[in-house]
Amino acid sequence: MRTRQPSSRRTFEPPFDALEDDEASGAASALAALAKGLAEKLAVSPTVKVAPASAAPSLPRRVGAPTLGVASKGQWRAAPQAELELVLLLSNIGGALETGVVIEVAGPALEASLVAPRLASGKSVAEASFEKIGSSARATLPDVRLPADLDVDRRADKKAARPPTTELTVSLLAAKAGSGLLTVRVIPAGRPDRSGSAMVGRTLVVEG
Repeated sequence: MRTRQPSSRRTFEPPFDALEDDEASGAASALAALAKGLAEKLAVSPTVKVAPASAAPSLPRRVGAPTLGVASKGQWRAAPQAELELVLLLSNIGGALETGVVIEVAGPALEASLVAPRLASGKSVAEASFEKIGSSARATLPDVRLPADLDVDRRADKKAARPPTTELTVSLLAAKAGSGLLTVRVIPAGRPDRSGSAMVGRTLVVEG
């Protein structure tokens, strides 16, 4: 019986590093093919057109004369010989305000000389000095503008935008100690009948 001799043919076994290179190459090829397939699926067809965003519909605005409203921020209180600034929030619920405003300061506090009005100013407008006229003092800000209010019923539409607003400042010098009512009225310029005007009043205190 012949004894079978081991074959002299050797099976080639690549080294470990070579196996890693081959596997890495295969993985890279697979990933590249997958990426190509995804890109083709996600590609936007050149025939597809994206419609532009539609503009929000413009709401109608009120016409006619302006109708102003005014509110005040902060306390009306100062020490003698100190400067007091009254910050007013002016709003418009009527037609456009295009002629500026007249600011009128009056009341017992002014008549008793507790304060002396000095300057009126607003955002991006030139300031103006007060002029004493009878028992009141007036200053004109011709460059104050407010657009017309939206023509909406805010009692029915609770989400409607607020009326157009701007800020005004009235500067006074506290002259002597005392207290008394002071009023500030804002009038659309060019309306001698004061139609469309608004007034705010408070007790002014000059501390002794």
